[in-house]
Parts: sequence; C-alpha cells; structure tokens
Amino acid sequence: MKFKLFVFFVLSFLGVRAQNMVQIGIQGANNQVRIVNLKQNGLILLDKSNAGLLKIKKIDKDLNVAWEVETDISNRVNFLDEFYDGKFLYLLLEQKNAMNYQLLKISTSFAAVQKSTIKTVNGFAMSHFVASDDGVCLGGSVKNEPFLIFIENDTNAPKYYSSNLKGETLIQSVDLSNDGLMIAFLNKQKKSTQIFFREYFFSGKIKKSTPIMAAEPYTFLSAKFFDSKNKRLLVGNYGIGKANSDGSQSSQGIYVADLEQLKDIKYYSFDKFNNFFGFLNERQKEKLEKQVKRKKDKGSEYNFNYRLHINELIPSGEDLLISSEVFVPEFRNNSLNSPLYSSPFFYPTSVWGRQYINNYYWMNSPSMWGYRNRNSSIFDGFKYIEGVVIAIDSNGDLKWDNSVQYKNLKYYNLRPHIKVSQAGTNTFLSYTNAEKLNIKEFTNSGEMLQNESFEKNSPEIFQKSRKSEFENFEHWYDNYFFNWGIIKNNDSNFKQTCFIQKIAQ
Repeated sequence: MKFKLFVFFVLSFLGVRAQNMVQIGIQGANNQVRIVNLKQNGLILLDKSNAGLLKIKKIDKDLNVAWEVETDISNRVNFLDEFYDGKFLYLLLEQKNAMNYQLLKISTSFAAVQKSTIKTVNGFAMSHFVASDDGVCLGGSVKNEPFLIFIENDTNAPKYYSSNLKGETLIQSVDLSNDGLMIAFLNKQKKSTQIFFREYFFSGKIKKSTPIMAAEPYTFLSAKFFDSKNKRLLVGNYGIGKANSDGSQSSQGIYVADLEQLKDIKYYSFDKFNNFFGFLNERQKEKLEKQVKRKKDKGSEYNFNYRLHINELIPSGEDLLISSEVFVPEFRNNSLNSPLYSSPFFYPTSVWGRQYINNYYWMNSPSMWGYRNRNSSIFDGFKYIEGVVIAIDSNGDLKWDNSVQYKNLKYYNLRPHIKVSQAGTNTFLSYTNAEKLNIKEFTNSGEMLQNESFEKNSPEIFQKSRKSEFENFEHWYDNYFFNWGIIKNNDSNFKQTCFIQKIAQ
C-alpha cells in the first residue's frame, strides 16, 4: 500500500470517516489518563480521578467501548508500570512515601478486576516488572545492589533475593519463560565485565545459571534477552579498550550471543553497518573510513566515541529487529557553557514517568542524574544524534540496517524516540523531527518502499492536543496506527476529553 492512502485517511477523518475517531469524557488529570495498546485485542483506557476512583474502559478495534468497570484505589497512588501477557493486563501502582505497591489484575476479555498488595522493602527502587498466571516478579535495587521480589500465585507471600554476585551488578532484563523467569545480570569486577544469565522459578529458586564472558578486548555494556521460535539470544552493545578517566566507556557496536553456542558470540562494529554514519557529511565519512582502515591495517580496532542505547527487540518473522538510539550526554559550564561528552550515568527511563536504572552507565555514579559534577560542569541532558534499526536473522547474522537523523533533540531522561513496528512482512519507522512526523516503510530485506513526512500543524487530526500531537502516535495492528491525546471540552459534563483516532496506512 502507498502512503497516499494514509494521507487520504488523515485528511478525511473528521468528515467522511468520523467513525475512525472516538471522544470519551475523562475525570482525571492529564498525567492520570493512559491508553494501553493490546495490539490485535484493542485498547484499554485508564482514567484515575483525584478522589481515588479508577475507570477502566476496553476499546475494540472499531473504537467502540466494549465494556467498562470501576474500582476504588487510594487517591494518593500513581501509575508505576504495566505488563500485558496476552490475557490479563497487570497494573502496578505506587503510593508516595509508602513501601508497598498495589497490583491490579485486569481481564482484557470481560469487566473484571482483582486487587492485591505487594510488600516491598525500605529503599527498593524498581526497574523491571513481569507477571503471569504463575506469579509476579519485581526487579530493582536496594542501596545500588540488585534486589528481586518473587510472588507465586498459590502463596501470595513475597520472597526476597539478591544476586549474590561479587563486584558491581545490575539487572539488565527480566523475561517470562514457559515455567518461570529468565534474568540477565551485568556484572563488573575491577576492569572486566560478564553477563550472568539465570533461569528462576517463581519461588525464587535458581534453576540454572550461565556465566558469559566477552572475548578480548571487548567489554559487555548491556544485555537484552530474545526468545525466538528456534533460538534464544542475548543482544547488547559492547565497548573496547580502556574506560574513560571517569569510568565510563563508549559503545563500539552490538553483539549477538546464541545461548546454546556461547563460544561463537558475534560482534558487529559500527563500521560494519551500511547506514550508521548518516549524521556525518561525505567528507567526515571519508575521513572516518581512512582512520578505521589505518587501525585495522595495524591489527587493532578504531575506538568510536558514541553512546548507543538499545530500546527494544522486535520479532519480524524469523528475523529480529533492534531499535536503538545514538546519543551523547551534554554538560554545561557555569562560566563557559561548554558541553563535555563523557561520564557514567544512571539510565532513567519510564513507561509512565518512573525513573530506573537499566544500563551499564550507572557504575560509580553518586549524583541524582547519575552524573558527578565535574568542577563547575552540570549535566545538561542527552543530545540525541540518530535512531538506528538493525535486522539480524535467526543465526545472528546481520541482514540490513538503516538510520534516521535528529536535529536539536534533547531529553533529560533516556527514552525511545524512534518507534519501530511490524505490519505484515514490512517494517515501519516513525519519529518526529523539526515539527514533522516522519514515517519510513521497509521490506523484510531492508529496501525502502515509502518515506513520508507530515507537518505538525497540517492535518487537523494532529491539532487536537498540543501536548501530544505526535508523542502518542504508534502502530496498533496490521496496517493501522492510532493517536490519542487530551483536549479541553467546554460543551460537556466533562472538563476534558480523551480522543482516540484510528489511522489506516
């Protein structure tokens, strides 16, 4: 399909195709309203009032309200995280200055909600949350040490465990398996790093622990787990050589480890990608290529000075898509206003505003943002350079890659900017840049089919909410996207309205 059809739908939503938009009155403030994407199973609208009433509405693929239910919760709790297992939506709520979390188990098929309380410990900072019919697992840290909370559904009594690993350790990923959990830890001892990949029962008992060492001279910097039909893979970025003076390391590329063949870990340096250096001009590219070649001719590797963060791993048939961002931390000097580009940091990211550590940059970082003050230098955000999507096949071999460049993009917490999704056999990349929504479509071999951009102020569909014109735009299912936001409504019993728009590609 051509994006001309997409444009037609966008321009005609508010007229001929009004059934592709729904407006629902809400009781909560903007930050207490959420839409949860259930893909083929529709959407869930969460609307929390200041009085402590949570309204839950199921929206089907035709934007009809299939059912709705209300439940009483504390008026002081806020959304913390959510997890959807294909049948139930698990909603985690936290109360300020309280140690315990509230857990809601919401059926996505009919109007039913179960409530329970999860007892944590003092100082627990959560980073990961998964749940299923078998149990619940929370991963995080206490005093910068990994801490796990396991709850079996037949007991409802939490059990608490640490990683019991020497050195500095951080949880990298927590995933469900058929009969338990799979957790990857990144462990640093002196100058070396390794990954401990462990399989747990929901009781907290370790079923299997596999240490994974990086080949010389590489250093693991992150790890994410991916379970395909035939392979179990770990994917992350790696560094090389000595760390910077403050203990941090730049990213040099990505690695792919087959958990059944750990002796054959594959490393892909940035110079192996065809489109990684799109942010450089031709002269800069030519200079870099000569420097890389000169290093290789001497039997060594070029040391890149970039930061790469892997957002997520997305299945694409038999292949795997890696969505990532390239960025640098910036600092400003009180007197010179000059940026500095190296320091370790906590990785603060969130689904709903929660900040947590989830990357190697946390090490030796005592400040609030994970950055130490360097004399008079103050952390001034993350400058995003580009978004990168990488496709690998089931054997871990590189298939294709592409990148999109950003202009004047800065966040004060790390979060995905590029959105990668699948529709049939094709891949879609959507991102905003220079007041435009950009959408690229690729085949499963990396060939670009369409490259379209839409002005933020032109079609009317994106003028409904100034705060969320593009931020809440995402792929829904098949060849459909959706966008949602909050608008003031003076002609209704509700002061505000949540609008949801279905967009065909």
